Amino acid sequence: MGGDSICSVPLSVVIYIFVAHLYQLYIFKKQNQKMEKIRHKLTFAFEHEFLNAGPPPFNDELIECLSR
Repeated sequence: MGGDSICSVPLSVVIYIFVAHLYQLYIFKKQNQKMEKIRHKLTFAFEHEFLNAGPPPFNDELIECLSR
């Protein structure tokens, strides 16, 4: 039964899993921020197109974000 104990897991493995989890959360947060920027730009373009009846302001930055 000694092998089934959580205490038998090396500390380095626990630290590695913890750091990997933090990195995963960081990546998720960065992706969420990128999606929020794209959503904001698309909303702005949509409002500009339909409220002002003009062409949407698709700039190079928006096209670059969408192409990733």
